[in-house]
Amino acid sequence: MSSLSHKLLLALCLLHPIGLLAQTVCGGTLSGDLLGFQSFGAGQEPVQPGAPFLSPALSYQSTGPWLPGTYSLMNTTALPGRPPCWSIVQDNGNEGEGYFLAAYAGADSVAAIEQGVEWCGEGRYTLSADLVNLSSDTCVENEVTVSFFIDSTAVYNSGPLPANGDWEEHQATFDIPAGLPWSTVRIVAAGAAFGMDNLQLQYCLPILTLPDTVRFCNGQETTLALNGADTLFSNPAWQWQQSFDGGSTWVDVDGATAPTLTIDPPIEGIQYRILGANSPVALSGAGCASLSNTVSLLEQQPLEVYQTPAICAGDTAYIGQTPLYEPGNHSISLPGESGCDSLVHALLFVHPVYEQWFTQRLCFGEAFLGTVWTTDTLLTLQYETTEGCDSLVTYDIEVAAPDTFAITGTLQICAGAATTLSAPGGYNDYAWSNGATTATATVTAGGTYTVSFSDSQGCPYEASATVISSLPLFDVSAISPGCPGGQDGQLRIPWVEGGTPPYAYRLNGGDWQSGNQFEGLAPGDYAAEVQDAAGCSAEVPIYLEAPQEISLSWSGWADGLLTAGDTLFLNASAAYANTQFEWSGPGRFSCTSCPSTRFTALTSGRFRVHATTPEGCTAMLDTTLEVASRYRLYLPTAFSPNGDGHNDYFEPGFGSNVVRVLRWDIYDRWGGHLFEGGPALPGAAQLRWDGSRNGAPLPPGLYLYHGQIEFEHGQVRETSGEVLLLR
Repeated sequence: MSSLSHKLLLALCLLHPIGLLAQTVCGGTLSGDLLGFQSFGAGQEPVQPGAPFLSPALSYQSTGPWLPGTYSLMNTTALPGRPPCWSIVQDNGNEGEGYFLAAYAGADSVAAIEQGVEWCGEGRYTLSADLVNLSSDTCVENEVTVSFFIDSTAVYNSGPLPANGDWEEHQATFDIPAGLPWSTVRIVAAGAAFGMDNLQLQYCLPILTLPDTVRFCNGQETTLALNGADTLFSNPAWQWQQSFDGGSTWVDVDGATAPTLTIDPPIEGIQYRILGANSPVALSGAGCASLSNTVSLLEQQPLEVYQTPAICAGDTAYIGQTPLYEPGNHSISLPGESGCDSLVHALLFVHPVYEQWFTQRLCFGEAFLGTVWTTDTLLTLQYETTEGCDSLVTYDIEVAAPDTFAITGTLQICAGAATTLSAPGGYNDYAWSNGATTATATVTAGGTYTVSFSDSQGCPYEASATVISSLPLFDVSAISPGCPGGQDGQLRIPWVEGGTPPYAYRLNGGDWQSGNQFEGLAPGDYAAEVQDAAGCSAEVPIYLEAPQEISLSWSGWADGLLTAGDTLFLNASAAYANTQFEWSGPGRFSCTSCPSTRFTALTSGRFRVHATTPEGCTAMLDTTLEVASRYRLYLPTAFSPNGDGHNDYFEPGFGSNVVRVLRWDIYDRWGGHLFEGGPALPGAAQLRWDGSRNGAPLPPGLYLYHGQIEFEHGQVRETSGEVLLLR
């Protein structure tokens, strides 16, 4: 092929890119080989002469391709001069003494096959070859790779062929687009020596399907049609062929180039088939046309048939599309296979059908034909005569009774009450389950009551009703008041059984309520009552106990008037263990929360002791003290010299009978003298102590004071104590 041809093919390839497929796919059947030299020939000589279709890039060698850049056509590598590390490989074809291509490409890629091909048209193609690595794994250089090219497009790469002397099939599937009539197929190799056999380029042809047999009527034309013809080729070309010798030889049918063929007249024994391709040129090219299966023509003979159908009156028999319902002889013409008419002679028999009517009178609930009846009914039954015809019998069933029966009366009563039950009136022979024999019965207990009776025709009936006797049962839980005189007792009804919900609750005949709890109760007797929805009630008595009295008492009081500064030793007691006490009054206590305390009276006022039990109950005793003031002197117990204007100084408070302060001294706990004020008049600034010594603030704590006070009438009193300095 000239370089101009190569350039033209390359341009066509670039204009019409070849589509590669990930796997081998052919939806139809593969054509014959489009290259025409798949087996490389056969012969008795171990090596045959070179072939002109092989690439000129390799030089022919008649003894074997022992050198890079050479090739041979041989049927075995077991030849003189074979490199010792080469595998012994035989031809892989099915023909006897066949040849295969043995080539030694060398380090550079070399085209072993370079062949122009004319395509059958657009579609799918398969390029395949059997390959073998002629070098064994003992050769130093044993790697060889083979690639398939369509023009300049690589469609397959084998990768390194295994150096084991085994043939392997390698295949590429690709799509050729429309408008690409020619291409060059190249097999390119690189590396060590390799063998190739069974090289094929095949077109994926669609499957053409015709019916295997077509029946025709004598003298009537028939048409053969190819299934799905419009989807098989993009630019289809068709040619029908016929065979007169059972398929041994075939000739074209003149002018039969459509996917359908009308034969007039058809002749039994002649066979037909159709060829299809992408174009008229491809239709005549080798391996580019798809061939259908063979169609055989079979002449259909008309039939004459005799039948004796039988039907039941009212039914219809059909011969083909013709309805028959009159008895007698009928002749009908029917189209047969391929449109051939057949004649059917039918003698029709019509069997009679019967209908019967009966009246049946029943009692309410009486059984008839295996069914219990309670309402008037028309019952139609179908049966089959001896001739197989469906006939009817109808029963007019009359049930002499009302549809339903009910016992009336109050069906829910309170325990011990009575109610009257009434059965339907106007009947006979009443019999109640409690022994009553009239239409009514009086009952005083709950349960199910049944009455049976009959009508004037003797039909028995029965009715029942259930009477519910309500009596609510319940329990009461109680919590007594916690402290003497308290009204925090509680009553609660935790559950109710029997009767009919919802329930109502009340206490001591009070108002009914929906809640089941009563609070704020004092000790005493109570009656808890529950009433259900039917008005039935029950009562349970219950008693809330009163708690034990605290019995608080005290002792240690002196008779007569107290004078300020007098000291009493007081004691309190109560009936409860672990009772807590709290003393309060116009004086000083050595302990305000102890059962016993030392009390220094200061002024008149209210004095009391308050007791609290572990359960939180309290009691109190109090009295009014009259205390005569002998010397009116007031001394604070604490002060806070922080400059906030409140309690910044410790100073005595004096009554009106104080004349002057002779001495006023402050000491620390160890007797250290801290402050001296006096003599001075009451209220003098020099009697104020600011909590410091020599101008230095002293730490918080208890400090001692001592003073000499002159009262009216020349009486001098000394006073001392302790004061708490706070910061």
